[in-house]
Amino acid sequence: MWTYKTMRYDNRLDIQFRFNFVTGIIEMRVDDNVAEANGYYNLEHLKSEIAKTSPKLEIPEWIRIDNCGSPALAALNLN
Repeated sequence: MWTYKTMRYDNRLDIQFRFNFVTGIIEMRVDDNVAEANGYYNLEHLKSEIAKTSPKLEIPEWIRIDNCGSPALAALNLN
């Protein structure tokens, strides 16, 4: 069962998280707000920049953030 939370970054960008208290999984929604919070214009810009160095890496809509070994998480280089 997922519980959803929204946190505000820089008093203007809503970042969405979901928590599964049964499995302990924590995920963050990768969208335009996450991209902008990390210095990109939007999600498409983030994906195009990542594709330059990791062309086969797909960025999912939700990314697990409680697992520091995730290649997708490392590629995002999140703040």
